[in-house]
Amino acid sequence: MAVAVVLSGTNSLMAQPATKPPADESTSRQQSPGAEQTKDQSFARCLIISNQEQVLLSRFVKDKLTNEEVKQFAISLEKDHQACIEKLNGLLPAAGAGNTAIKVKQVSTESANKSTNIDFLELQQEIATQCLKDTQEYLGQKKGTDFDRCFVALQIAKHAGMKSTLTVLQRHTTGKVQGVIKESLVMNTQHMQGAVELMEQLSAQDASATTQNSK
Repeated sequence: MAVAVVLSGTNSLMAQPATKPPADESTSRQQSPGAEQTKDQSFARCLIISNQEQVLLSRFVKDKLTNEEVKQFAISLEKDHQACIEKLNGLLPAAGAGNTAIKVKQVSTESANKSTNIDFLELQQEIATQCLKDTQEYLGQKKGTDFDRCFVALQIAKHAGMKSTLTVLQRHTTGKVQGVIKESLVMNTQHMQGAVELMEQLSAQDASATTQNSK
């Protein structure tokens, strides 16, 4: 839920090179020690974190969804966003490979307040982790068709925000990273349309069920 907000701060991100790569469950490519990160690489790493959040959310919900079409939608989200992660990873320096899931580095409030250095990529990863945790807790309170509707509604909101994020990033990137962003905009539109159509179907089913119950 915080993707659009976090990525809107990427201009500040450029002020400090990140020494740690964002987490990725597949092939997270690490930077060579001492190598300076380019602007395009920074944006690619930001997008990897955002896509990974979608992958993990889709995995969380797909076995809990009751509507088969919504379940298939979640499966397609996982597949498409994982493919995007692979493309973005392919544009980063391949000095090494990691295999870590999104996780938060535990830092006390006192230590965080005293720190004068900020790794904005690490901060984004922590925010994405918290967002995923909060979303899972929220959805965990829902059951049946309510769970399905809430997940689809979240996807509409997330993809609406991501469209704005990708549109802005496209202006500030070049080359192959810009190409992946263009492809991501097409994918985002398709996912958005799919989510809207599913919401309309679920609403129609609810209306039909209400009519039947009132007879």
